[in-house]
Amino acid sequence: MKIQLLDIKQGSSTKRLGGQGIDISGINRSLTITRGKLFLNEENDQILIRPQVQFRIANGEDEEIFALESEYMVFFRLEGVDGQTPEQALGRNPALVAKLHEYSQIAVGIHLQMELNLTTLDAGMPLWEGEYITPNPS
Repeated sequence: MKIQLLDIKQGSSTKRLGGQGIDISGINRSLTITRGKLFLNEENDQILIRPQVQFRIANGEDEEIFALESEYMVFFRLEGVDGQTPEQALGRNPALVAKLHEYSQIAVGIHLQMELNLTTLDAGMPLWEGEYITPNPS
């Protein structure tokens, strides 16, 4: 079975900038990508996941320099499901559902990195971090 990432779209988004003259020493960054709801589109066999993103940069006194809150839409398609509908394939395989959520979080992190050019802020900052657990072969 193949998982195809078809598209990533940014939905509603809120960006805030700190006031003029704000101290930019002791910068702290935080990124939270919350798992989104999963939707099935039976007409075109697409799977939609809608994760939420919160990214914040603050100074050492916790004064906000920049913040972004956004909802994303990540579209997938499953290939090679042996005649099953996506609903059947997902219903029988919770590990596949978890993998789709993981991939949606990675895709959103990459999209955000490109949008904000975060590599210029801190190249060592991980955008997303997760743990891979090898499936049990039995």
